[in-house]
Amino acid sequence: MEKILDLGEIQLLLDGSKYFIKRDGDEVLFDLSDNWRSNKKNKYMTDATKKHLLQMIERNHSHRTGVQDFISWYNNIYGGTENVRLFDDTVDTTSNSTNKNTSNVDMTQTNALLEELRNEIKAQNNFVQTNILEVLADKMLQVKADEVAQRLTTSIDNYIAENYGTLPQKYEFKLPDGTIKTDTGIYHKELPNIMKFIQADIPLLLCGPAGSGKNFTLEKAAENLGLDFYFTNAVTQEYKLTGFIDAHGNYQETQFYKAFKNGGVFFLDEMDASVPEALIILNAAIANRYFDFPNGRVTAHENFRIVAAANTYGTGSDIIYVGRNVLDGATLDRFAVLEFNYDENVEKDKCPDEELYRFCTSLRYEINKRQLRYTVSVRAMQNAYKMLQMGFDKQYIIKTAITKSMTKDDINSIKSDLWCNEWSDELKKLYNV
Repeated sequence: MEKILDLGEIQLLLDGSKYFIKRDGDEVLFDLSDNWRSNKKNKYMTDATKKHLLQMIERNHSHRTGVQDFISWYNNIYGGTENVRLFDDTVDTTSNSTNKNTSNVDMTQTNALLEELRNEIKAQNNFVQTNILEVLADKMLQVKADEVAQRLTTSIDNYIAENYGTLPQKYEFKLPDGTIKTDTGIYHKELPNIMKFIQADIPLLLCGPAGSGKNFTLEKAAENLGLDFYFTNAVTQEYKLTGFIDAHGNYQETQFYKAFKNGGVFFLDEMDASVPEALIILNAAIANRYFDFPNGRVTAHENFRIVAAANTYGTGSDIIYVGRNVLDGATLDRFAVLEFNYDENVEKDKCPDEELYRFCTSLRYEINKRQLRYTVSVRAMQNAYKMLQMGFDKQYIIKTAITKSMTKDDINSIKSDLWCNEWSDELKKLYNV
């Protein structure tokens, strides 16, 4: 095998009528007549390296007889090397020919960074320097590509939101019998997780602000799992759970009794507004799977599940929810706790008017930031949107559905930080702030 050109770590070789590039670093031989295929598995050169080698050979060594023969041979097979310049400093990187393959990439910034990198690794020989630079350049271009893709995705999402609102999402649920159920709709993002808790028979406590959709989400979870849904609000007396024997000697069943006996999801809403002593009876029912009701002992149905909801974490009242009780530690210990906050997709579905939605979320943010005693819930947004559709004027909607009991002083403290649109202007006019 005849050596035509020695470039240090790289040699150009001729074997009969075939040309090879030999890389000494790992003793790999590349067959140039066979698409640069190597003689070792998983050994390769990037396209950028190939192009740079060809450009360097043609520019610096074309005066040699053997190299001239190689260039002629390569031109006949691959159509020439005139368009393979990558790291040629003489190329005008602002030209259309360069930019057509690097659209949306700031080539001036890229070249400046590459020049800085050249200086940092100038101690390396030319071939190693080229390899390092090509990898970094590829990475930079990839970052730019990811950035462009992100911008496109955001633009598409904004276009869909502006023209079609929130689109229904497709969900797949695995039912207890192993079958898969598909559903399409706009639901709270925690719905799949709630279903998993229910399927695993883990008592669950949803903690979140008022009007965030806990009741609706639980009903949907039970429906998807093929379970009956039973509901009880804050328990202030034991009989709301246990039931009682009336004056005629008949047992009056409760929602809890029906779920416990027949199976289904029992939803205890406003748990932190319940009397702690009345909830103690749940402890034994959950732990033992049987309970002594007034009409006798009942063993829990295999499909009995319990989920509770609260606005606090059972630690007592706060600045907004002043009527909440401290719950017994043994009761809280029975439940896993899942934070259930407002969901953007649900809110936009209930309040499709973009300007009204922005005003409500902006108002909520400023209220929360100042820890004021008000809430702007999904329910409030939905009612405001319905009133808008019925033709009520904006000031009337703001006063009756959104701000409600807010004082003028509180509104005055947040007016300058609200999202600026017609709704915030009407708020300021309404309260003369």
